[in-house]
Amino acid sequence: MREELITDLNHIFDQAMSFTLLLAPPAWGKGHLILELAKSGRTAFYLAPLQAIGAEFATSATRHGLATVQICSSDDSLDNLDRLAKGGVIICDVEQFSSRVLEWLELRAQAPLIVLDELHLFLYWGVTFRPKLLEIYQDVMVSSVPVFALSASFIKGQLKELKRDFALVTRIPLIIDLGNMKLEHLPTRQFRYYHWMRGRFNRYFYYHLASKRSGTTLYFCRYRQQVARLVEYYQSIGHQVVGCVGGQGREFQQHLSQMDGAPDCIFATTALSHGVNLPPISDIFISYPVENPAMLLQMVGRGGRKKDSYNLYSFNQTSLIRSIGPQPGLVALLLLDLWILLLLYFGIISRPRY
Repeated sequence: MREELITDLNHIFDQAMSFTLLLAPPAWGKGHLILELAKSGRTAFYLAPLQAIGAEFATSATRHGLATVQICSSDDSLDNLDRLAKGGVIICDVEQFSSRVLEWLELRAQAPLIVLDELHLFLYWGVTFRPKLLEIYQDVMVSSVPVFALSASFIKGQLKELKRDFALVTRIPLIIDLGNMKLEHLPTRQFRYYHWMRGRFNRYFYYHLASKRSGTTLYFCRYRQQVARLVEYYQSIGHQVVGCVGGQGREFQQHLSQMDGAPDCIFATTALSHGVNLPPISDIFISYPVENPAMLLQMVGRGGRKKDSYNLYSFNQTSLIRSIGPQPGLVALLLLDLWILLLLYFGIISRPRY
């Protein structure tokens, strides 16, 4: 099926004004599909909204033996791109994308395929706090270069906007839906906390990490300062932990590769909610209610990427959470918290100091 899909996509991408959106669940293998297209002889110009995703894709391309060029700063010359062998991969930081780069793409005898990974973030973040992402989407939309966009979580409003944009330009649209807003692998168990259970959530996480024997826990924080504070505290009491916030993707991956074994816990903002390959995740803690269902799905989708089991702990009470797996009731959570309080009272575990 994958070989047939690659053949069909190559026929579509031969049309200069084509715009193809592939919707598939997290861990489906969308990045691997791009590498297979490059191996078939089609040059891919790759853009991702998060630095960590681009860095991970560059590593994967090199591992697959593909010629790879990165545009990471204003010092990187476009002359290097002219020497790229047919079928290579160009990874461009979104901050370095410009009209000059787009003009270079349009002037090629065979225009490279522009890949917009995590397209929903270009639209969602582009209208909230990163206007550069929306500018890239709009510039690419009116260009003549074929576009291949990828996403696992396109909400209905964004699909409506996309179809409206197609009506305004001369693009040839195609949407391939192989599982939008779905998870490949559901949590084994999920624990849903209510807003008044913040203390219980924090106590259980402390107990969880103190009694953990194997696997890596992923803990999502709302703010960068929270990541720094938790990393500092848990390192001070002997846990092997690491943190990642926006703009630190390369440093995070380098740190991860230099660690002696997998970390006990990774503390992160939504910078790690998309695309980046992590060690097998055994538990996911989301420390705040997530308002955007697409973002929530991506965060939960960090688990089970190798078909391994994982547990979810969150404050969300949406239909999405209710649909993704079994969960214990309120009484079970209260009994669990009572057990932890007894352990604290008798000094079997110490009280967290953050």
